[in-house]
Amino acid sequence: MSEAPVLTISSKDITVFNELLRKLTEKCEIDGFLLHPKAFYTGYIYVPCKAGQLEAIPVMKDIREYDEIVNEGVVNYSLRKHKEFNLIPDLEKKIDESIEEIKEWAVMWERDVGISVYYSSLTIAPFGFIAYYRGLTECLKDVKKCREKVIDACFSIAEEIPGYVTKISNKIGIPRVWITFTYSTPDVLGGYFYEFSWKPAKTMIERLISRGITPILQFDVDPSPMFKELSELPERKCIIHLSASTDILKAKRELGDKFCIAGNIEFEDLTKEEIEHLLKGILKEITKKEGQKGLIISTSGGSPIILSKNNIDSLREKLISAILTLSMLGGSLS
Repeated sequence: MSEAPVLTISSKDITVFNELLRKLTEKCEIDGFLLHPKAFYTGYIYVPCKAGQLEAIPVMKDIREYDEIVNEGVVNYSLRKHKEFNLIPDLEKKIDESIEEIKEWAVMWERDVGISVYYSSLTIAPFGFIAYYRGLTECLKDVKKCREKVIDACFSIAEEIPGYVTKISNKIGIPRVWITFTYSTPDVLGGYFYEFSWKPAKTMIERLISRGITPILQFDVDPSPMFKELSELPERKCIIHLSASTDILKAKRELGDKFCIAGNIEFEDLTKEEIEHLLKGILKEITKKEGQKGLIISTSGGSPIILSKNNIDSLREKLISAILTLSMLGGSLS
């Protein structure tokens, strides 16, 4: 089992992050993931909005554009939309520059130091892609008005995107891709979930796996209603990254034999004693089965651990507390 915080930084100056991380690694070993701030640029093609903007800008104005996605290809379509709406008109240049920067950084930390980089590129479940571009409300209307157009576009995305993000991952040298299921879960789609969301998403995930990529499936809502569907994926090939609202032990019991489970915990809001109590409960449950592995306790995506010159000592105390708790109870860090 791993206690694996995602360490990141809000500053655009990566040298600040490197300096702070070096200071932290001098005080204790880090068993977790690092996230380069520009990792989002390598997948920004999936959301038609400006960098730093919280909400997507719907740019797909007509149902005929479903055919454009199919005929033109989703990557070309996306690049065209960025230019037409003056969102990130030089997006291709930004992506290429970011790939080189992240590659150099990943070599330094993952290969040379041995601290894993969370992912090299990111994408979204195909229906979520459509919902971002079209707007969720209009997209749900289209599900009823022109179902075949929506399905065809989703499968077209599912077939093209794996090749695109795999090329990025291969250039960077990190074979992990982050996939969000925003707008693509049963709570949004109800009875339409399996046909419109899951089937194309499964196609995309399986294509990534066949290319040697480990998909990290991320959920911002409790995905337990789709545990049955997740079980259809190839075993031991994915990381299922749960939301903070999900019962991590239930997920481990139902999916843990097939996948690595990553669960969000609000470490920033817990005391050292509360962290120890929580980890003891988790370890007690998962060590009931001999040889049980494949569980990552991660920080919540909504409040990642952000390094600053003021929190290195307090962060060190929390991390060491967690590591000591695991060691005393027979857990192993990997």
